[in-house]
Amino acid sequence: MTRWWYNINVPFNSVKSYYYQPMINVITSMRSGFKGPSYHDLRGPFLKGSIHDVHEYLLGIKAN
Repeated sequence: MTRWWYNINVPFNSVKSYYYQPMINVITSMRSGFKGPSYHDLRGPFLKGSIHDVHEYLLGIKAN
């Protein structure tokens, strides 16, 4: 993981993210041979889903 981290230049303070440890927990719970999301999935449907989640969150804030 650290080689990947350094190779793509992820900022070190990313480990302070609320989502960091939950991500590690999910990764370690996967079976051997699990394939991570593809380039297409990350920039397509997963990104759209995240955008939708943020949009819904903002609508909830605006409604209050």
